[in-house]
Amino acid sequence: SLGNVRLIHDLTKQAPGEAIRWALLSAHYRAPLDWTGRLLDQARNNLDKIYGALRRAKDVAVDPAMVPAAGVLEALEDDLNTPRAIAELFALAKTLETSLDLEERSRAKTGLLAGGALMGVLQADPEAWFEGGADDDLKAKIDDLLTQRDTARRDKDWPTADRIRAELDALNVVVMDGPAGAVWRFREG
Repeated sequence: SLGNVRLIHDLTKQAPGEAIRWALLSAHYRAPLDWTGRLLDQARNNLDKIYGALRRAKDVAVDPAMVPAAGVLEALEDDLNTPRAIAELFALAKTLETSLDLEERSRAKTGLLAGGALMGVLQADPEAWFEGGADDDLKAKIDDLLTQRDTARRDKDWPTADRIRAELDALNVVVMDGPAGAVWRFREG
């Protein structure tokens, strides 16, 4: 009667299930969770960052034994401290992206995927996470628009870059610019 109940059925129209799970895990189970649309957006953005790291490290090998990193296990064994476990996942993603040691990167990726599996996240293929089931023609069109936009930005042709960005927005595509180039995903909801 107060309108303060959210149904999972309704939430899955706004965001993927993993983002909902991430949002729920973002607070300790003993602490109140202030559920807002902003929390769900933040959860999706956090997963975008980690999936982005996994996407850029697609060539890094994973140990088939898939043992979660010690920090993730310790956090979960410490009264199910999910916020600390999430921080450990971010630390692993950072190591995966910044380490120059291939073995260390492999351990980080393995620990990240195994820790994510333990928490019920990071289960999607990174490409599929961002592309949201788009068919090959639509992916090719979006990639072509991103290439054109990148060229316009390099040439400082801002009106063209803005026009292309508006075209991508019309396709419900969110573009995230980063040092390794632009990545995209579909806007939820």
